[in-house]
Amino acid sequence: MDEPIEKPIHRILDGQLKLCETSNPMLRKVVLMLLNDTVCRNNWLFEHIEDHLNDVAEIPILYSVINGKIANGHDFEMVRDPKTGKLYPSYIGANCEHPAGWIKETEDGKFNPHIENIDGKNWIVAIGTLWYFYNRELIDEIERNGGQMNVSIEADVYKNRIVDGVEYEEEYRIVGVTILGTDVPPAFAGANIRKLSASIGELEQLKIRAASYEQVDNSEPQTQNNKNLKKEGTDSMNKLKVKDLDGKFPGFKVLAVQDENVVLLSEKGEFFLSSAKSENGEIICGSKSEITPVILFANEGGLKIELPVAMITESLQARCAELEKKYEDEHKTCQTATTALETMQAAEKVRRRDEATTAIKARLAQINADRPEDCKFKEEICANLLTAAAEDKYTNLVDAEGKFIGASIAARDVDALCMEEQIKYQKAQAEIKTASEKKTFAWEQPIGEPQKANEGILGAISRVMK
Repeated sequence: MDEPIEKPIHRILDGQLKLCETSNPMLRKVVLMLLNDTVCRNNWLFEHIEDHLNDVAEIPILYSVINGKIANGHDFEMVRDPKTGKLYPSYIGANCEHPAGWIKETEDGKFNPHIENIDGKNWIVAIGTLWYFYNRELIDEIERNGGQMNVSIEADVYKNRIVDGVEYEEEYRIVGVTILGTDVPPAFAGANIRKLSASIGELEQLKIRAASYEQVDNSEPQTQNNKNLKKEGTDSMNKLKVKDLDGKFPGFKVLAVQDENVVLLSEKGEFFLSSAKSENGEIICGSKSEITPVILFANEGGLKIELPVAMITESLQARCAELEKKYEDEHKTCQTATTALETMQAAEKVRRRDEATTAIKARLAQINADRPEDCKFKEEICANLLTAAAEDKYTNLVDAEGKFIGASIAARDVDALCMEEQIKYQKAQAEIKTASEKKTFAWEQPIGEPQKANEGILGAISRVMK
């Protein structure tokens, strides 16, 4: 296809990546399912995918990292060229996407990208190569995710038609593949220029400044709205920052501050303009009025289009509200299940405690059953074991399969304790027997040895006479 002159529509859709080789310590081979010939969830259908295998050859596989996590990809910064004054996308920022590997044109001597039927759908499939040495955290996350990740496919569409609500892409070019984080959806409904946001929480990253569009190019004349917002003669030393206004507007989030003007976001997602200034160390806040924030789209030819943020974020807000309700419902279900589980755990804990206590007493009774009355073990000897049972020392004892064995261990401890008491008893009996066998009568007293006091006949007479 010849390069069209007209600027294309940018499309983002979803695919999948799977690890297929891990033997090379420096590289990892992956299978990429890139584009199929069915209607995707955005109601797009890419025609003649077999004619676009060359698009995929020798293109990079990208990903981005934000706050240490694999992120949503397609992240870059628009930077103004200081020489020409024109804007261009820059990919060197900390949060920008960068290459993890590439899709080679040939693999094993064959043209790499090919058509493959998977589950009744024809897919463009290709073998990709990732640099493990330079992207270890990425590879590790893919492996933790079962060896696969979602990917996002970017395509520039030059010609299409719409029939019964389905957009048929006739002329297009696949321009990029980006690996998505595990908690990032694989496709963004309605994406047309570039990904703007994944949730209402990212609105802060849009840096909405209703009064700062003229700062993009100082040569541009100010609009009436900008003039109304701009305050001349403001002392830069007294300018407030967003963090200075923390908590000063209850029920609102401060998005941006310019001079004395403050842009606020309400809990309902509505935008307001207010004011704040510092006087004698005290921050004085003004009244609030609702505003319609806009985002400016511009090209190098000077064309500028302003769109209300609501038009772009409306579907995202609805989706967030839907997910929030789903979370609340699932949270309630989880809380109910947790309460039921805690109740069952508490009941099981009492049952195990009682079972251990009963096992101690029952085992002692079983041992005493065959012993003479004067030789039975008293329950007092098990006092420490009963205390241990009451303090749940046996409650959490389970075997390798998770079965409760605390009661049997408690019974075994009774056996050990009774054995110890039996040994003490037998030793005492042996000492008594030995002592009785060593008694010496008076007539057995050796001749010539004096009789000890209180022993023999004299001792007996002495004791009687007392």
